[in-house]
Amino acid sequence: MDRLTAPRALTVVAAGLLLAAGCRDHAKPTGRVFVGHVRVAGVGRFRSPPLRACLRRFGELRVTRRTRVVEREGLLGASLTIADPRSPLLYGCDFTPGRRTLCGGAVGEWHAGRLNDPRLDILCTDRARRPLAVAWVVPVPRARAIVVRERRVTEVYPVAGGLPVRIWTRDGVRYERSSAVFDVTQRAADGRTLAHERLHAAVAG
Repeated sequence: MDRLTAPRALTVVAAGLLLAAGCRDHAKPTGRVFVGHVRVAGVGRFRSPPLRACLRRFGELRVTRRTRVVEREGLLGASLTIADPRSPLLYGCDFTPGRRTLCGGAVGEWHAGRLNDPRLDILCTDRARRPLAVAWVVPVPRARAIVVRERRVTEVYPVAGGLPVRIWTRDGVRYERSSAVFDVTQRAADGRTLAHERLHAAVAG
């Protein structure tokens, strides 16, 4: 079942976006549309250098058979989100594009569908050394995709694993203020807009 999560989600999201772009009730995506890859599985099914690097970073994380991992690869970067039902903590690791280098991470409190903070990270940079911002957003009920609009591209993050979605921005970084703004739309399977916000996030002190 875990192995089928990613292709099913991608198909639903892509179809929903095409429908939304053709309807008058929805704003068209900015520039090109990029749909990220997502994979969900128990921690025992992952055998990857990024996961090993993430577990080394968070030595206090106790992995069990019920520990779940959501792996994402997108246009600006990649991420791992790790959760265990016996722990109230949510762990995230952020990587440069292609999952080459661990560049940031976050820990949040996750309980009963609520996250205490988006846990903004602004330590990662793109290939031109421009700062990137990464944060979690909690999907609303029935959301199947989180859509983040940039000036020249719209990136789509399929909702997966019942966990917050780790999203990226380059245009919205306010590095000197240790903050960022994300233009976020949450869409249903048929492309309907369920929620839209300009998510303002700041680095936790």
